[in-house]
Amino acid sequence: MMSLATVLSKHRKAYYQQLNNASKNTLDVTPWINWFGERIVEALEGAIGVIQYVVAKARFWDGLDTDALNDRQVKLIRKMLGQDAPSFENGINAAKYQNVTRCSKATATRDLQNLVAQGILAPVHSKGRYARYQLVL
Repeated sequence: MMSLATVLSKHRKAYYQQLNNASKNTLDVTPWINWFGERIVEALEGAIGVIQYVVAKARFWDGLDTDALNDRQVKLIRKMLGQDAPSFENGINAAKYQNVTRCSKATATRDLQNLVAQGILAPVHSKGRYARYQLVL
């Protein structure tokens, strides 16, 4: 989550520079207030993004018929929506599916095609062995 502390840590050097400027210049702290206000807005925008993602995930799970999926497919979806989500930013391919679910290449391809047919995954790049898919949230 994008907290104010995370944003300030990200801008640590500028934070200390702004504090230093505000303390030794004049009594005018307007530049400091403006800079800090921008960081607050940045943190709030980050928090809104996280909330929107959580709501999208909840809606996704609510609309998902898990009875139509096998255990491997559910495992993949959990990983793609969970803490491992950043590692799936470029999508999933058959080789990565094999690594996640410990199945054969044929099974991986079949499972991925089934997820596409159900509208759960969408092709990002659909050329043969370079095919990649992303979740449709």
